[in-house]
Amino acid sequence: MKTFKFISTTSHGYLVVPVKDFKDYILANMLMDLTTFNYSYLASKNVYLEEDVEMFVFIKWYQLHYDVKIDFKVVYQNTIRKSCRLAANYNYIIGSK
Repeated sequence: MKTFKFISTTSHGYLVVPVKDFKDYILANMLMDLTTFNYSYLASKNVYLEEDVEMFVFIKWYQLHYDVKIDFKVVYQNTIRKSCRLAANYNYIIGSK
């Protein structure tokens, strides 16, 4: 069982994914850029995947790739501090350890 934090705000929700896990997803799917991740963010050592599409695509891949069930730790916040768009940080994520 793998537990991911899910942040629910008054307007939207985000799955918090460690950069390392997201890097594995990028490499496994041979993604050359992140421009399809329009509403996701990078902050510190985590990627915040929006709930409408990007979160579910990642979860489906993670479950199949690692053969694990996913659990969520839900946290309610008024807002989420957005650092920078994920699409602009491909090189940072690929270069992370």
